[in-house]
Amino acid sequence: MSSQLKERSSFDRELIDYDHLEQLLRDGAAEQYQHNSPYPHIAIENFLTERGAQRAYGEIVATPVPREKINYSTYLKYRQSDRSKIGPEVGSIIDALNSDAFLSFVERLTGIPDLLADPTLEGGGIHRIGTGGFLKIHTDFNFHRESGLFRRLNILVYLNPDWDESWGGALELYVRRVVREIGSLTAVLGGLDMLAFTAGVGEHSAVLRARICEALAWLGIDIDDTANAEHGPVISRKRSGVLVAVEPTNEEWIAARHALRCVGEAAAECTAPGRESN
Repeated sequence: MSSQLKERSSFDRELIDYDHLEQLLRDGAAEQYQHNSPYPHIAIENFLTERGAQRAYGEIVATPVPREKINYSTYLKYRQSDRSKIGPEVGSIIDALNSDAFLSFVERLTGIPDLLADPTLEGGGIHRIGTGGFLKIHTDFNFHRESGLFRRLNILVYLNPDWDESWGGALELYVRRVVREIGSLTAVLGGLDMLAFTAGVGEHSAVLRARICEALAWLGIDIDDTANAEHGPVISRKRSGVLVAVEPTNEEWIAARHALRCVGEAAAECTAPGRESN
């Protein structure tokens, strides 16, 4: 066991397979994480011990989790971020992931020094998606709402022992997927005159717009970094081979319109001839 990891309790070792994590570092996991495209990331299989993972999964399945309010980006999504309402098995894993020992591993993996854990679970905790539910692509908050500190990392732990890939819902690298779709459509259309970003991520994430356009530079796209950072209506330079625009939208208003139309249709159905209305 490496002496570089801070001292850890025997209880933590029952939940996290540190031998496995140490071996990953020796095999070059830090270099893989730091040089992965389109941004630094890594997927680690089975870093929790089988005992810890099974007990946490069993507790989550057996425990009611509050359902989030339905909006344009979520449906049948359940979340529990109140640490006092999270059971002992999941709580123990959260504590282990917030421990000095695990933070030391993450610092060595990412190359980011002096990381701080978030004991308040802002945006974290237990997240579940019901059958037929979804969590759409969205822009997450960058600054912790209580401390004001910048959020450097997200750790997602998937507990799906009987997962079937045909169900869909796997984590996707968003930039790569967008670039692939734009490239495919450009080939079908025989060229591209204008690229418009809109809605949540497209309208509000200058970072993702920049990464997408950088990957599409072969189309002649050249964006103005200042205009992009300011979310300007046109973010491409005059010399760009493709006009790149940002189009504001109001998704909540669109959702409300559709809901109102559905309610109107349902009301009309209830009062149609031959039917009684309550």
